[in-house]
Amino acid sequence: IFVQKTQKEDNFMSKQGADEASLKKSKPKKASAIKQEAAGAQTKTKAKGKGSRAKPKRAANRTLDEPYDSYLSDDVVSDGLKRKKFIQGVLRINPKKYQDAFVPNPDGGSDIYLCGTRMRNRALNGDIVVVDILEKTPNDAGDAPDRGTLQRTGKVVYILEKKHTRATTGFLKAYDKADNTAIFSPIDHRLPRLLVPLADCPQDYLKSPARFDKTLFVARITDWPFNSPFARGRLARSLGEAGEIEPETEGFLLENGIDFSDFSQEVLDCLPKNLPWKIPQEEIDKRRDFRRECIFTIDPSTARDLDDALHCKELPDDTFEVGVHIADVSHFVRCGTTLDEAAFARATSVYLVQKVVPMLPRLLCEELCSLNPNEDRLAFSVVWKMSREGKVRLANRERDGF
Repeated sequence: IFVQKTQKEDNFMSKQGADEASLKKSKPKKASAIKQEAAGAQTKTKAKGKGSRAKPKRAANRTLDEPYDSYLSDDVVSDGLKRKKFIQGVLRINPKKYQDAFVPNPDGGSDIYLCGTRMRNRALNGDIVVVDILEKTPNDAGDAPDRGTLQRTGKVVYILEKKHTRATTGFLKAYDKADNTAIFSPIDHRLPRLLVPLADCPQDYLKSPARFDKTLFVARITDWPFNSPFARGRLARSLGEAGEIEPETEGFLLENGIDFSDFSQEVLDCLPKNLPWKIPQEEIDKRRDFRRECIFTIDPSTARDLDDALHCKELPDDTFEVGVHIADVSHFVRCGTTLDEAAFARATSVYLVQKVVPMLPRLLCEELCSLNPNEDRLAFSVVWKMSREGKVRLANRERDGF
């Protein structure tokens, strides 16, 4: 079926074609333009005399007209904390409104508010910072100003501990041959844009930068000069195409400082070599034997790491014996060994939607220690008597093998 177009439709199609042609002719922003915008977001250029224009600075030397404050000395910070002129705490930056940041009030009142990147003074989310308390302002975050509610504000004067990993995922946005750098834009808007060396970029990046528009990279912040809106950094590596689950997952783990590498051979050498492993008789002799009890887990059938189990039985005196049994990992993880140090560094297993990053080698947590059915395993147990009303009568703990 053919339908005659109206004059209005013709006009719309003509305008749409003109817009598309205009878009094709448009070019991406140059690095110098991005640098100028970043500096302009921090300060306003003042005209020198009526009708005159301030000359733009060269891209390679672009600096802030009003630089960040230099950090105070250790002695001044220590004295300010003792006199309670300064406070210290963990910096929290609002992920949805990155201009807003807060530090907990040590007195338990409203958080100290830090307005804008200048008040954060180059500190990143999670850093332990020292804050100089400024004036009180109306609390716009929840309490109405007409109620007389005031919120204290402050600014960062020192970073006690850089808790943030300084690693970030993002994209290459532009490059500047004169400056020999490329601009890296993090996905997390709480982080600053970075200037990274062109030498870190892929070999084909200068020839066809558009090919890397959707490529996800990892960069690490190495420095943030007090007079620059940009941090300095190094491009670590390419993760792959943005939107794919594995590159996105790897980027998430790297940003949060989670070690997902394979365990070293030195760590694996701490585990028994002769498999399948059997409990030595001398170890069984010094433990309480629960192997005749009906012990069960509440893990799903797909679970491979069964690290806890329990039993419950009725006693002749009308009470119940309840036992909780935890896999005795300490039998294998000896204090001060390479395995102990690796587990200490990881601290915990990390469970994601499609994978698990284990704290211990899989041989240990899925075989040697896992409380699998019909297999003798070592455990640390807590056993107690309980009345029908749920009151605990007697409790003790045991190291046992069952």
